[in-house]
Amino acid sequence: MAPHNNIRLSGENLGFQLGANNGTIGNIVFNINNTRDRCLKDLRLTDPRQDKERIKDIKGGLLEDSYKWILSHPDFRRWRHDDDDDQSRLLWIKGDPGKGKTMLLIGIVDELERQLAQLKQAEQSTSYPTVLSYFFCQGTDSNLNNVTAVLRGLIFLLAIKQPSLVSHLHKKYEQEGPKLFEDDNSFFALSMILSNMLGDPSLARAYIVIDALDECETGLQQLLKLVVQNTSVSRVRWIVSSRNKYDIEQQLKPTELKTSLSLELKANAEHVSHAVGAYIDDKVSQLEVLQKDRSLRDRVRCILREKAGDTFLWVALAVQELKTVKSWDSLDVLEEMPMGLEELYARMMKQIHELKRRDPEYCRLVLSAATLAYPPLQLLELSVLSGLPKGISDYSERIQTIIRMCGSFLTMRDDKVYIVHQSAKDYLSGKRASILSSNHPGVDGTKFLTSPEAATFVLSGRAQDHRNIFLRSIEAMSKTLKRNIYGLSYPGFSIDNLDIPSPDPLAAVRYSCVFWVDHLCEATKMDSQSQGDLRDSGPVHRFLEEYLLYWIEASTVAEDWDPCLATLEGHSDWVKSVVFSPDGQRLASASDDKTVKIWNATDGHCYATLQGHSGWVESVAFSPDGQSLASASYDKTVKIWDAKTGYCQATLEGHSGWVQSVAFSPDGRRLASASWDKTVKIWDAKTGYCQATFEGHDGRVELLALSPDRQRLASASWEEAVKRWGAAMGHHLATLDIGRAPNTIRFDQTGARLLTDAGAFDLRMRSPSSPAALSASGQGYGVSADHVWITYEGQNLLWLPSEYRAVTSAISALTIALGCNSGRVLLFQFTGKR
Repeated sequence: MAPHNNIRLSGENLGFQLGANNGTIGNIVFNINNTRDRCLKDLRLTDPRQDKERIKDIKGGLLEDSYKWILSHPDFRRWRHDDDDDQSRLLWIKGDPGKGKTMLLIGIVDELERQLAQLKQAEQSTSYPTVLSYFFCQGTDSNLNNVTAVLRGLIFLLAIKQPSLVSHLHKKYEQEGPKLFEDDNSFFALSMILSNMLGDPSLARAYIVIDALDECETGLQQLLKLVVQNTSVSRVRWIVSSRNKYDIEQQLKPTELKTSLSLELKANAEHVSHAVGAYIDDKVSQLEVLQKDRSLRDRVRCILREKAGDTFLWVALAVQELKTVKSWDSLDVLEEMPMGLEELYARMMKQIHELKRRDPEYCRLVLSAATLAYPPLQLLELSVLSGLPKGISDYSERIQTIIRMCGSFLTMRDDKVYIVHQSAKDYLSGKRASILSSNHPGVDGTKFLTSPEAATFVLSGRAQDHRNIFLRSIEAMSKTLKRNIYGLSYPGFSIDNLDIPSPDPLAAVRYSCVFWVDHLCEATKMDSQSQGDLRDSGPVHRFLEEYLLYWIEASTVAEDWDPCLATLEGHSDWVKSVVFSPDGQRLASASDDKTVKIWNATDGHCYATLQGHSGWVESVAFSPDGQSLASASYDKTVKIWDAKTGYCQATLEGHSGWVQSVAFSPDGRRLASASWDKTVKIWDAKTGYCQATFEGHDGRVELLALSPDRQRLASASWEEAVKRWGAAMGHHLATLDIGRAPNTIRFDQTGARLLTDAGAFDLRMRSPSSPAALSASGQGYGVSADHVWITYEGQNLLWLPSEYRAVTSAISALTIALGCNSGRVLLFQFTGKR
């Protein structure tokens, strides 16, 4: 058989071929589908569809009466049906813990899925589909409590429900592989992928639902910013829910396209009260102990209504306890139950404290491990980490007995242990009960602690509990790990083809392999005495000396090996702009944490943190003499700072939209600013007077550059065009079509060429239509447009792993600064040309 070439297909296959087919089309299609499946497999951290069903199951099913009121609510109907009401693009449902927000959103999702299925069936097929994607955050699970997990879940569902959208994901995946979803830059990449999916012209509409924003413990500000930015896409409708939290309200303020629906407002509270009443009726009807006594059943129902405070969770916890008592004790038990979740949790802790013999200690061990664990633990993992005696830990049914003794704090599903609700975890980790402390003076002397002094006491106990988990982890790994633990046939065996043995030798230590270092760090951070574990011949030294390679192997087959990177840290949010001072000795960085930082470009020391902006800071620029610093912010202002003292010299106001970019003229006398209000403004850098406003862009203006002779200005916007202006009078000179939104623009030293990351425009031509390739000569060091390479003279020099790739960069001679969405600034210094 004649050899054939390898063929890679991408994009849509719109053609066909007549005649003989001598190739291997079947294999090609298979390989494409195989790559797509592998991409989705690596993307999937969790399946939101399964999460939704699990939550419904744990909460005892979805009661229609608990959510149907929202479907006829005016705010929801406007969100669902009114295309002309811009304020309805984002519906924010907020309420106190236990008010049923999650089940409300599950009901909305189920209803939307039914309606979309009916619409699809009625229309048979449509070239403009409507899609629904959703995610349920849970602070008790590290796979569900961070911004990256949210984006992975949303993108996964969009790709599953509308396969054509995978194209927005597939190209990046081919370049970077699984690291696309896991490294420090994953949020930036995933947010762009999600935005591209939502902006796909093939979609008629997209509904995005995110529950429990307050339980997104890592990257909440990034997530809120992404939501706010994407409300500008008219075809996308968002529903989000959260507790009543000030920081979330402040983050959502920049958008005028939202409607807030508070469950505590009188009109809505009445709906919630009726829903809780229906929930009580349903749960009481299922209590077997009350089936034969209608009068008692009615009395129980009445007391539950009186005490519930219109809180679903309180009812669920109360009913859970009623299931364990005799019918004649039901009223007494209910009367003993306090009103309010905090009080009910305290009562549950008191009941644990009053258990006999060593049972309170066993409950403490289990609750401590469950509370401090990052994702929920499997039963086998809990047996390792809790420290229960072997007579209990060796038997799963005995561990389950201890779990049942922990009141209603814990619940189980598929051999996995969950904390019943985020408010319960807040209580358990909030230092309110000394029974959670390893240092408590004994069961008989234990009392409930609520004062600040008690909190300090419990904190030291938390450090010891983290240390115990770390020590138990390395002890268990030392007993379990060995060379080639899965019996693979050769070292290069692909993880994608791995069949996990049954029983899995790593089942009990999988959590330990991944998280033992995290618990060690928490222990040493809280308690300096724990730092002794890092000494020579200490437990860490001994473990790594003997089991390092086995641990790396186990972490690899567990698909959780991720190398660390030591960097300069200081910002708490995205670094959106970095710039060197003219002498190259200082570096300024602007961040979404609303600050500007000035660093020593040699050793990374932070000279100063400039505070004053009330919104995200998007751009920063040094004046040519290095004495002043300008910053642009989403608070619609530009600030000018003394670069040495950090004193704010002026605040320039006039833009009606977020300010995206600033640039000084070469003589430092003027300052240009670009804004989402589609304008460019020229300011007197000394007086702050606005000298001119340039109008003409059809989209938000992102980038600026001033020519060396101060006579021309270039601006770039999202409509894929670069405009040239007369800098003095603001008259429009030309529009240059670059074909896409550029990442960088600048004039060369002569002002004869405008350089972009897509190429160079020769401005000496009357009407340059397209950019020419940049000459390699004289370019020096740089960063490629896709941020994958550090370049020299236009040639790829140093490949950047995905965790090094940045949002923004700056170059000064032999030093390159990269600003990351993690809040880190990376400095690379080269010693010569190669």
